Amino acid sequence: MKTPQICNFLFLNLFRVSLLLSCGIGQIKNATASGSIIVLTSKGMVNAISPTGKILPSLIKPGTVLAEGFSVKTGLAGESSILFSNGTIASIEPNSLVQISTFKQDPFDAGNRKIEDLKQEPSKSQLTLKLELGSLIVQTKELNRGSGFTINSALGTAAIIGTEFQMGISPGGVLNLDVSTSVVSFTPQGSAQAVMVTKGNGIDVSKSGALMKRAIKASITKKISTKNKIAQSVASKVALSTVQAATQKAKQLAQGLNNLRSQKSKARSSDNKPSENSEKEDSKLAIVERSTSTPRSVSGAETSKGYFAKIQELLNYPTDSQQSESNSGGSGDDGESNSGGSGDDGQSNSGGSGDDGHSNSGGPTTNPP
Repeated sequence: MKTPQICNFLFLNLFRVSLLLSCGIGQIKNATASGSIIVLTSKGMVNAISPTGKILPSLIKPGTVLAEGFSVKTGLAGESSILFSNGTIASIEPNSLVQISTFKQDPFDAGNRKIEDLKQEPSKSQLTLKLELGSLIVQTKELNRGSGFTINSALGTAAIIGTEFQMGISPGGVLNLDVSTSVVSFTPQGSAQAVMVTKGNGIDVSKSGALMKRAIKASITKKISTKNKIAQSVASKVALSTVQAATQKAKQLAQGLNNLRSQKSKARSSDNKPSENSEKEDSKLAIVERSTSTPRSVSGAETSKGYFAKIQELLNYPTDSQQSESNSGGSGDDGESNSGGSGDDGQSNSGGSGDDGHSNSGGPTTNPP
């Protein structure tokens, strides 16, 4: 082979390798650090379920931090919106059950940025949800190369590219997917062939697996947009430094639960009979699980008190003085008036609603961590 031909051959192959790498076909390392989830709004009955399957005794409130492995369950009139540390927001509709199966995210520099400043997720992430029942409305930031976001269900898996959409499973087992912007790739259960659902289109998947394509209704498009705007209005003002602090809490929470489960498993494997030590480990695990239901999980760059003041302002919650003037009913142990009864600490279990209709069920705790 002549020298010019050799040079052309080498150049062509180097170009091909560069093209493959630039398209992301080269080896990509997955994100390994823990991501976090911050509850933005909560209305009605909204519970968290721990990775061990225990329903936490307290209703989750704005500011609650969750980690991968936890689930969010809403009642017949319950609703909640949550913020993932990669900038994705999700509104969970009434009578829904959503599990955060996996959420890993690389560390990122917060700077002085807020969620509203992000056009793209702050770092690479891997997020997998499992929709058991109900409906989920989602808006994502532009995903980085090497990132992944999927939603699993009994009828198939949706791979998210970066979009606004709604995915739901009815009590009868029918799956609905509506995409208002961008595109979602849906792979039916047991099939290797993905179906691309583009902007303005949707699909219905029956319990038997039959799939039907269709256009989405204008009312659904409006609903997706409205829900996302409400959640984004709250999330937009959250500082990335607060998100970082929540991520540290989520990491500690995940590590604590893993360590306690490991200790519990070892103790039971060595002695099948319940022992005093195993009972203590069960008690410790329960305490750790219960601790996730307290909004004091958010701390760090912004104190819990400051964080909740900001959340209250964003949601147009009434101030403490307004609550004391308007609340009626019995008094808590500390003598504060409340509506709907109070917990042992005398805090209200049912507050007023903001102008946007979101209830501050449980009332945000403003005690410092």
